[in-house]
Amino acid sequence: LPAGQFTHGHLYLVSEVPQRLGLEVFVVHATYQFGNGRRGQAAGKKQRLREHGLWMADPDEYFTRGKFLVYSDVIPYEVKQGVLPGFPTHQTVTAYHFRSMFAAAALAQALGRTLVLPRWECHCDRHWTPILPGCIMANSDLKLPFHCPMDHLLEVLLWTDSDKISVREPGFLTNPRFLNSNITDRAIVVVNGAPRETFPAPSQLDKWKVVNMANPLFWEPGANDQQARQRIIQAGLDDVPVLEFSSLEKAFCGFVDSKTERQFNHLMLGATGGDRGNGLLNSLSWCCRNAAPKGGYQPSPVSFSMPKFYNHNMCK
Repeated sequence: LPAGQFTHGHLYLVSEVPQRLGLEVFVVHATYQFGNGRRGQAAGKKQRLREHGLWMADPDEYFTRGKFLVYSDVIPYEVKQGVLPGFPTHQTVTAYHFRSMFAAAALAQALGRTLVLPRWECHCDRHWTPILPGCIMANSDLKLPFHCPMDHLLEVLLWTDSDKISVREPGFLTNPRFLNSNITDRAIVVVNGAPRETFPAPSQLDKWKVVNMANPLFWEPGANDQQARQRIIQAGLDDVPVLEFSSLEKAFCGFVDSKTERQFNHLMLGATGGDRGNGLLNSLSWCCRNAAPKGGYQPSPVSFSMPKFYNHNMCK
């Protein structure tokens, strides 16, 4: 059988070779992915299928219940400027992803919205076998950079099992079941100082009724949760189903209530924070195995720079 039409998981769900070649695909085998234990691996497989619109078992309410927050998945040029290609760029870009997710999750909680995760630009594949320094497996058709699945960066089960945060997968807003719902309204929020390349492009908005296209909400950086809610309400956007932010790395600065802030910090980064935390932004097990001196392989774990705890006392 032709591998491009009866594909394994990496070919279709990571490398996306059949999509690039315009092939008609009949079968996709989820194959391996990264997760902790059987439940974690099952969650990762389900999420990869969701990201590509192939998971059909979610109820209709999954696509229609609540209000949503989405943010730009474009990496600003300045983030990668002057960084060596390959894994150094991957570390730099992943750290940016984590800072953006930290802010996005905080804003979503403050505004009572479900966070729609972006498609992540990655510059290095992930595998148990040695892939460094080239960042791809031997004989792989992967083209760098690429859009990596959620399990390349995060422990999926921690997110999907949590009752503290509501998330949807990358690709959610382009899933036919969402597009066929009655949700059509969208509003644009531009964080002042955000790189222009992170602004929503007109082609992304063609299928939507953008309620504030002529007058986008310009967002002053460094808002706390109370200020965030007030801004959205005063702009008349609280009932708009989808809020789309530009780059929002600097959009949020903390929660006024110290207990709420501490609980959020610990949820996302663990009690200790940093790259050794055990929160939703967990990066302890990334990467591969290098050749051991006496033969075989030995683990080569890599960690990423993590955001700092929010502290509302640092807000302007």
